Amino acid sequence: MGVSTILNIPPVMKRYEEMVRIQKKPRQRELFEDTSSYLGAPVRGSLELVGISYHMRPAPDYVPIWELEDILMKELKCSYNYTGLERIESRIGDVRRHGTFLNCHEIVYFPMIYDRYSFPTELAKYLWTFRSTRAKPDAVYLSQFRKCFIAAIHKFKMSHKEIIINNLMLNDSLYCLNWFNHQSKQQIITILTKVMREQNHLNWISAENTFLRLEDGLKLLLAISITSGISLKGLHLWYFFGEGVLPITSREVLSLEDPFIPYKFDFDDKLISYTFFSFVMRGDYCIPRILKPLVLHLALYYLEYLVRLSVEYRYLAGGQGESLLYLGCIRNGTLRELNMLYTNNDDLYFTKRYICHNAWKKAYKLCPCLRINFVAPQVKTFHSVGPVLINYMPLEGFYASTGLKSDDEPVLFHGLVHTLVTNFKKFLKKINLYLCRPMTPVDHVIARLLMDLPFLEEFTYRGPLENISSLHIILKYIENNSLRIKKFHFYLTEDPCNPEPYIKAMSEIHDQYEPVFVEKGISFKLETCQC
Repeated sequence: MGVSTILNIPPVMKRYEEMVRIQKKPRQRELFEDTSSYLGAPVRGSLELVGISYHMRPAPDYVPIWELEDILMKELKCSYNYTGLERIESRIGDVRRHGTFLNCHEIVYFPMIYDRYSFPTELAKYLWTFRSTRAKPDAVYLSQFRKCFIAAIHKFKMSHKEIIINNLMLNDSLYCLNWFNHQSKQQIITILTKVMREQNHLNWISAENTFLRLEDGLKLLLAISITSGISLKGLHLWYFFGEGVLPITSREVLSLEDPFIPYKFDFDDKLISYTFFSFVMRGDYCIPRILKPLVLHLALYYLEYLVRLSVEYRYLAGGQGESLLYLGCIRNGTLRELNMLYTNNDDLYFTKRYICHNAWKKAYKLCPCLRINFVAPQVKTFHSVGPVLINYMPLEGFYASTGLKSDDEPVLFHGLVHTLVTNFKKFLKKINLYLCRPMTPVDHVIARLLMDLPFLEEFTYRGPLENISSLHIILKYIENNSLRIKKFHFYLTEDPCNPEPYIKAMSEIHDQYEPVFVEKGISFKLETCQC
């Protein structure tokens, strides 16, 4: 089957694409509101699963894999045998088939399909669709899944000449690697490595929310870097490793001083070849603990032409920023967008590491087009975020959520706003905030963000106000001044016991200011929300 072959898409696939488009409607358990962009708005929930997989979840009633495989065989005329996933006639199996398992995690498919990303053939779109959960699977399901997984990867390897893949999603199904034996894991990683080596046009990979163990994650990351580092333009690694995993041993004491950091790091070709073939292609070799930092730095070193990278803060911090400067795309000056995730596992006082002024200064000198989106979901207190926001960071977007707080510790939002206004006045263009029950009024602080950041283009706020007149002041300021604002979304937290006055007031204000904002070409929303 050639790449140019025209395939008839079965009706159920068209229905699936329609289901994906419907997913833009927010649901109760989702953390991020769809904004038609990679980075969403943190809104609610207790889970910290974020990133592109949110935008690419299909509907819960999507065709199960045992029906989909028949469609692949009949409609797409696949010439290779496809090992099916048998029905599991049990209560847990029924729950899983309806899209939830134990802790209500939705099942996602692998890789995901979204109309924003183009695929050269329909076969490349629909070949790999797998079910997975983030909870530990039962033994029966895991055994069947392993057979299905390995068989499909073998099939994919055999079909590489007929398929050209530009965009590859390696999401949640890889989480099951944590429960496979060593031989099965090595077999899957080896085959994936060979497949990626044979795809010369692979320029976008997502491996988010896989929660891999340290050794498996390092092997796969090194394989991606060595085989696809030249062609790869986008790589997304949020929650690629398990929670709290640190590939580099933490320091005993946190140091905020600026050490000397060399501009460039070089590796010997023989060392690279030995590391790759020993730890990726050889199943009987495990990565010694002392060499795990080296493997991470080798993987970063060969990501030479990335334009967009999404990664957690602690994996670029190293000791005090050394890992950041190992990035090949920083050395070559190609990186344009760095989406940096900062969670409770990245807290400076937990990891004893942070990216110092000197490291950011050298990174910006090597890569002057670099812009950073800083994402901090479920922040306990902004006191822990402040030291990370250094004035040499080219910070373009700031996204933060306090989540549902269970203690009385103040979030210190005022100090954060002072840091943003003082350090990033020339860079900051996008702000997205969700404050749940702040301890002190934030009206004048919210107004300060809009008035003191001259280059701000997008502003989204979800939270309470002390006085509704504060919103009038903000809107009047935007109306009477020539600003760069292109998007203004404001979601006022309502009283769950008496929401009608809030809804009525926001509706009246929206009707009053909407004509002016539409005339200015501003995307304008005023609504109420629940905390």
